[in-house]
Amino acid sequence: MIRLAIILVFASAALVPSVRAEPITPPFETVKAAYVSSEALLLDRNGIPLSELRVDPKVRRLDWVSLAEISPAMAATLIAAEDKRFYEHAGVDWSGLAGAAWDSAWRALDGRRPRGGSTITMQ
Repeated sequence: MIRLAIILVFASAALVPSVRAEPITPPFETVKAAYVSSEALLLDRNGIPLSELRVDPKVRRLDWVSLAEISPAMAATLIAAEDKRFYEHAGVDWSGLAGAAWDSAWRALDGRRPRGGSTITMQ
């Protein structure tokens, strides 16, 4: 029992600096204003698209869409793949974070990549 308590103290201590080191998230308006599409449109004189060209081959940034425009099946698929306990926590899955910290410690011993523990809300 003491061993478990010691492990939890060290795991918690390791998480505190990373949580405090996170930058403050900018407001949505700032992020959207800085958005630059990876696509360029060639329009005719009436504004009708003639051609579309990808100008940034490294990333794909498409137009912003409202949540209402996203298929419910797509939202359900994203939640199922990324955050299985999405409806069971208030944004932070503490058991998932603890599991990721524990698993990442063992992965580090083997030289493997750490496992992520962030929820959709945290991302």
